[in-house]
Amino acid sequence: MAYDWIEDVGAKALTQILGDLISAISEDCYSAGWYRGSEYIVPALCVRATKLLRPQPWAHGQVGDGLAEVLVAVSKKLGHWANLSDDGESYVPFDPWPTPEEYAKEFAYWRRKNR
Repeated sequence: MAYDWIEDVGAKALTQILGDLISAISEDCYSAGWYRGSEYIVPALCVRATKLLRPQPWAHGQVGDGLAEVLVAVSKKLGHWANLSDDGESYVPFDPWPTPEEYAKEFAYWRRKNR
């Protein structure tokens, strides 16, 4: 699916959109505006959802493959993902790879639990 609108939005605004979407997923799945590790776990869930073409469970929610496709498209356009800034007021460019072990374990836990 093409997301032509991405081409019309500047990098700073796209980073904020990406951060807002990650935060919304965190809120839906964990009832936390920015759950610890969202900056690592959400990108991994999105990549997996787009590869498998099916939603990926996380906590008491899931990342749908349609939403994941949008996040992956935005991150590809930007060349990065997003993380909450140190002051918690905005989002900053972020590279989630490689995923730290503690977050890789959590990602694996939810995959195993929801098979």
